[in-house]
Amino acid sequence: MNKLRLLLTVSLVLIIIGVVIVGITAGADRNKLMTPDEAVKYSDVKTEDLINAVRNAPSFEEMDLEVYAAMVDRVSDLSADEFAELLEDNLDSAVLTRAFISAAEEACIEIPDALMLRLLESDLAYEVRLEALFYCSSSSKDYTEILADLTDDPELASFALRELYQKDPDRALEIADAVIAEYNGSYDVRLMGALHVKQYYLHENGTDEEIAGYIELCDDVIKGCKKDDESVRTVLLDLIGSIDSRRGLEYIIDNDDYAEKTKMAWYNSNTVTAILNGAPDEASIKLVFRALEKDLSGNFETLLRDNLSNNTEFYAVHPELAEKAQKILTLSFDSIETTS
Repeated sequence: MNKLRLLLTVSLVLIIIGVVIVGITAGADRNKLMTPDEAVKYSDVKTEDLINAVRNAPSFEEMDLEVYAAMVDRVSDLSADEFAELLEDNLDSAVLTRAFISAAEEACIEIPDALMLRLLESDLAYEVRLEALFYCSSSSKDYTEILADLTDDPELASFALRELYQKDPDRALEIADAVIAEYNGSYDVRLMGALHVKQYYLHENGTDEEIAGYIELCDDVIKGCKKDDESVRTVLLDLIGSIDSRRGLEYIIDNDDYAEKTKMAWYNSNTVTAILNGAPDEASIKLVFRALEKDLSGNFETLLRDNLSNNTEFYAVHPELAEKAQKILTLSFDSIETTS
């Protein structure tokens, strides 16, 4: 699996009902850092000893980069059948199995269908199955049917549905719509995957009515979350902001239960900055002022002053907004709450 992609994707991993999904981060980002010279140190080491070095690593993420580079270099010399036999003989080690799958991707080795299905079986470790899923997604071979089947998997459904969207968007949307239609007030990993897929689609193609309905659905799921399901609420808030950044900011402002300073800062840095740097319009500027009055912890004083000085004609037509801006500038940017 592409390690940088894994780092970015799995950072959004969810904690769902009854299932704690281990967050897998690629600390070494091996694809990005690996060079041909890094395999030299282990070039004369026997394959068996190299396998043991991988097996004895504390974790896949903590594996020595030179050991991993040597693994990729070594499997590159194997035929597909030889590689498959080697992999199948070492399924007892999650670290080793993940290293083999990742090395297969980098060495462009095709894993046979029967073995791929074995790697996705539920008796193997979750992180192994996820590694195999992403191999299916990134491979030039068509694994669409396997990805579609995994959209029913209790652990992998969310990732499978999102990866299926990259291969077959129409089919993924059909599954996502069916999952959302079955929503009855409780959430699970399939619903979260369906909401991601709908966000992908609506961000590019959604009407105002469809986007409003999507935000309403996310809001309903958020309100149904248990208080300790912070990771689920955070993902849903990110989905709302990603489908429409301004509506996301407005949603955060209007929902005090979820307007922690960290979330406000995220939306401020992405949305408020863009609005203040752009040509102003009345609705957007009012939204920015509401955000700044809710949480003034961001460093926006210079941006706001520049916005005022660069848009004198706009503020001449809207003197009440100029007055509001001056009022905000007199406040301490360490404040959190002010009157509107």
